[in-house]
Amino acid sequence: MSRKALPAGDHKGVRDFLADVTAFANTDGGDIIIGVRDDKNGVAAEVVGIGRIGLDHELRRIDDQLRTLVDPRVPQFALRELTRPDGTVVLVMRVCASLVAPHRVTYDKSSRFLRRANRSNFDMSTTELRQAFAASQDFPNRVRDLHRKAVEAITGKDMPRRIVDRPTLILTIAPLSVLREARDISVSRDYAVLPLEPMGGIHYMVGLDGLIVHVDVDQEQGARLVGQSRDRLCRPCLGDWPRG
Repeated sequence: MSRKALPAGDHKGVRDFLADVTAFANTDGGDIIIGVRDDKNGVAAEVVGIGRIGLDHELRRIDDQLRTLVDPRVPQFALRELTRPDGTVVLVMRVCASLVAPHRVTYDKSSRFLRRANRSNFDMSTTELRQAFAASQDFPNRVRDLHRKAVEAITGKDMPRRIVDRPTLILTIAPLSVLREARDISVSRDYAVLPLEPMGGIHYMVGLDGLIVHVDVDQEQGARLVGQSRDRLCRPCLGDWPRG
């Protein structure tokens, strides 16, 4: 979502901003972009930027609100400043899906749990709250089970690359949204890890969330991309790799 200006410091401005942050954290995460004007349909239409005068003070105010008016505190809130040629800036506030959800807004003696859907915030129902608390408690076990399945699968013979007899680090990467609901994730060669020695170009770029690894989309032989992503921000690459 985008905003033309920083959240106001009045009652409505604070309430709406905290609602946006907690709703994103309680659902699948999202970005709040400051300095972009929306059209009448809520779609970004123009980059206008915001001035730097008083910006540090406003950011400290927002940080204080997130620390004192949200329970529990949102653990993953990142801020990036993008400077425009005219000296104004655009702020990207990234709210990640939270491992300790649900979060509630405690502003002005209220106690609200919100979720995000269809570009709007909604109060969570009793059923949704029960599911959120249960998912938060069971999350570590489900992540460990997913990692165990992935390790067992890559040791098999029908995978792009097998674990070799030497020190090895295995990372299991999955969006939190797939673990929000009770579901079983099938680990197969379509969800394999990035091969150690891919045939073709492999590239790295730094994003808001860290390092993104991707391969050439138009490569005729060797790697292919899951999902046929056109923007080159790649998912794990696969293919008929030599087995080690």
